[in-house]
Amino acid sequence: MSLVKHITNYVFKHPSRSNSAAMSVSKFKEPYLTDSDSVDGYSLLTVKKADSSNGHFYFMHGGGYTLEPIGAHRTIMLRLVNLGYKVTYIDYPLCPEYTAEKTNSVSLAGYIKLTEKYPDDTFYFIGDSSGGGLAVSLLMQLRDAGFEKRPAKTVLLSPWLDVTEENEQIPEYEKRDSSLSAVLLKTTGEKYAGSLGPEHPFVSPLYGHLDNLGSLLLFFSETEIMYPDCMKFIDLANTAKGTQTSSFVEKKASHDFLMYAKKDKLDAYYSAIQSFIQN
Repeated sequence: MSLVKHITNYVFKHPSRSNSAAMSVSKFKEPYLTDSDSVDGYSLLTVKKADSSNGHFYFMHGGGYTLEPIGAHRTIMLRLVNLGYKVTYIDYPLCPEYTAEKTNSVSLAGYIKLTEKYPDDTFYFIGDSSGGGLAVSLLMQLRDAGFEKRPAKTVLLSPWLDVTEENEQIPEYEKRDSSLSAVLLKTTGEKYAGSLGPEHPFVSPLYGHLDNLGSLLLFFSETEIMYPDCMKFIDLANTAKGTQTSSFVEKKASHDFLMYAKKDKLDAYYSAIQSFIQN
């Protein structure tokens, strides 16, 4: 089933959830170690190895704010753990059962709890698609709250940065991207936004001010529907104070391509992430 059909099922048919089966503790075998916790009843699952460093990724998965994580999300976690990091997945509330206020609240509380539980760790955000948008919204909230232990760096994988889909270039890129529909994204975004509204910065970070968000690395493709808004975000962020961006742009690839790439490509992508974090 295509991503469009999956999202349509959740937005309009509301089937029952599978309790994030892809991220159950049983899926992580030796040499991987797990530490289960929760915030407001939602799972915080940390995966590491015995020799993991104090570098710690907080991972927000994609899926239009409506879909649970899949095996490819678990693979992202394991690849990062294999690079020497701890990775914590937040099982944040999903749309249409909940809206952005709840999703942001739980995700923010999860991160704060994590910093208290691992006080000696250096934290990084990573998020794909909608998880990338959520990551930027959390950066804004932590900044606005004056929270001291903010992420040192952030990795965004094909981030969904504006749920309004009003960028005039989107129709051109929609023709090149068979994985997503602008109409469906807009409908889903409106449901997710709830009382905040689609243009609220904690729903669509492009509408917020981008000062003091730190260092961000964006992965996206020249042939995906998110391309125009990723470029707009970079232009705005690079004029902001205290925010720096770098990017890894594929010439021709599908949305969220890091999830599905072959090994030679994956090696290059994770090498870029490792270089970004370490330099």
